[in-house]
Amino acid sequence: MRKLLLLLLGALVCLAPACAAKPYGYLYCHMSDRGEWTTFALSRDGLQWHDLNRGNEVYDTYALSRIEGGARDAFIARDGSGKGFVMVTTDMCVASSHKWDNYGIDLLTSPDLIHWKSVTFDFRKGPSIFADPHAKGFYNDYSAIHRVWAPQVIWVPSHRWSDGTRGAYFVYYSMLNSKEDKYDRLFYSWADRSFTRLTQPQLLIDWGYATIDADINYVEADKRWHMLVKKEGGHPGIFTTTSEELTGPWPKPDDTDYINFEGKKLCEGPSAFRIAGEDGWRVAYVEYSSNPHRYRICKADPTLSHFSDPEDIRGVEAPQHGSFLALNKKEYQRLENYWAQRSAETSQGCIRPGAQWLDTDGKPVNAHGGGLLSHNGQWYWFGEFKESDSNSAHVGISCYKSNDLVNWENCGIALRTSKEKGSEIEQGCIMERPKVVYNPRTRKFVMWFHLELKGHGYDAARSGVAVSDRPEGPYTFLRSDRVNAWCWPEGFSEEDKDSARKASLSGRKAWSREWMEAVRKGAVLSRDYRTGQMARDMTLFVDDDGKAYHIYSSEDNLTLQIAELNSDFTAHTGRFCRVAPCGQNEAPALFKHDGKYWLITSGCTGWAPNKARMFSADSLFGQWKQWPSPCQGPDADITFGGQSTYVQPLPDGRYLFMADIWRPKHPIDGRYVWLPIDFTAGGTPVIKWREKWNITSTASDFVNASPQNYYGSITSK
Repeated sequence: MRKLLLLLLGALVCLAPACAAKPYGYLYCHMSDRGEWTTFALSRDGLQWHDLNRGNEVYDTYALSRIEGGARDAFIARDGSGKGFVMVTTDMCVASSHKWDNYGIDLLTSPDLIHWKSVTFDFRKGPSIFADPHAKGFYNDYSAIHRVWAPQVIWVPSHRWSDGTRGAYFVYYSMLNSKEDKYDRLFYSWADRSFTRLTQPQLLIDWGYATIDADINYVEADKRWHMLVKKEGGHPGIFTTTSEELTGPWPKPDDTDYINFEGKKLCEGPSAFRIAGEDGWRVAYVEYSSNPHRYRICKADPTLSHFSDPEDIRGVEAPQHGSFLALNKKEYQRLENYWAQRSAETSQGCIRPGAQWLDTDGKPVNAHGGGLLSHNGQWYWFGEFKESDSNSAHVGISCYKSNDLVNWENCGIALRTSKEKGSEIEQGCIMERPKVVYNPRTRKFVMWFHLELKGHGYDAARSGVAVSDRPEGPYTFLRSDRVNAWCWPEGFSEEDKDSARKASLSGRKAWSREWMEAVRKGAVLSRDYRTGQMARDMTLFVDDDGKAYHIYSSEDNLTLQIAELNSDFTAHTGRFCRVAPCGQNEAPALFKHDGKYWLITSGCTGWAPNKARMFSADSLFGQWKQWPSPCQGPDADITFGGQSTYVQPLPDGRYLFMADIWRPKHPIDGRYVWLPIDFTAGGTPVIKWREKWNITSTASDFVNASPQNYYGSITSK
């Protein structure tokens, strides 16, 4: 037994080698109380803290949390070598799922606390995801797993694997199987040195009632392992229990010594840590009855008991369940300097495609599928206001303004959805890809957008129009309709019209040669002749002569159309043309360079990215020629993970390509890919991947790197 204890004590030293000498500072790694992501705060003394990245995520949560796209209960530790870091999180997004169930955890690794990669374990998939699939498992039916909460980790160098290798991470968590459990219990698994393989769960504690949120620490004062744990049965609260061995047995706690400062208010998420120079411990926990929640830190004696002197954490904007880690000077300053530099980059005109983009209030920009407007020295960015759990429009169209295209001030909602039942823009409708142009004759700002009526899915395929006297709004909704009813495309002869009327998709197999030929001849075009043409993904374009055009995906997303707008820009003239019939294009972005029109589009693959397409013509109503994808670099075959939405000419003659990375599980967390367009010697557009680039400089001021820097390195099991 003595030998085992010494080995386990060595495990603690491996976990925190920086604590051997006085730490330079401390890291608080936690879930944000503003959302389900992981963020960091630093402190030199362990008492006064300051947020990094203004309390926003420190890695791409959606990309590295592959089940639900959210991360809760972050726990951080040093890896087995003492040179890198590991983190475990609850893969869960209540904002999207609207329930307190979840199905797995994420194991993350980093060499420097900055660059993270993850492996995701979805426990519902059963034994096949684990390192010991043929071992006798605890459960008969893993598909009934409904909660895997608050994982934590301890490095144990003495653990021996079946192949004789030594060293493993003790990963512990609470879990509930709705078919085989009556309440949440504590379990553990072993993870290998790479922190990518996990054994099947084994029971750690069953006291006859629910227990969650355990935090285990080795206490030198009594040479025992101490567990802080939230009891949800018996006398509820945060209690302690001790054991000689990490795997137990863990006796029921002493009900006379517990965290009891909060009266009848509920507490959870304990995390114990030590501050250099203090004999005792500090214990942090969440008091979650209050709104907003309070994150409290109390004192404990050297044996991690006898709690006293609670106070709120200082300096953290939105603290929540998390953990603490002592850092040396190099680690502390590297982390501090990295996020300070990221913050400074925005003032220097730097854009990082695919990275989270913060507005001037420090909140992520919420303007998806959008476009830009330049007016009186200001830039305006309009986009879809997304929520965590829905792609429907419950709020409306957002607007931001900037004088440098990098630092964006939130102007609020430019066009609000209506609370009136039956309104065309009733809350819950779909409003997509808004674009705004200025009409100098009427002095009105005109907004067009793709509109789907509430409760009708994508059947309506309408175009909505609204106007305002000010660029930021508010906009007044005028109407919605399909496009150019009772009109044929420009240049359609009587023979073409007759052929379109006779063309039919009925009885033809989709995408057969006969079916495609019928689409090209105008089978869908003719079908919608009386009701008007469908219009979904769209953009606007104002030509050099001041005429405005509406470009949209039509004919069941099989054909693009370009339609001329009237002199007020608020209605169609009836003049339009078809582009790439039966080409199945959407997401159009049109621009003009050296007298030639260029159109960038995407294929139709739902929310998933695909290879960008490009077309050119000498006139808008002329013949359009298809070119290879303009994208070059890592992930060019999926448009760097995005989909085109707009191209903005810049005052210095450059062009800005805008695309969206869609995240349908968590729509609000969609990202923006903004890149400059280069041109070959022959004048062909090229879009090269840049990890970051300077929009204020005309020089080739950029860094090339894989988009994986932002998407993260991902494995799902």
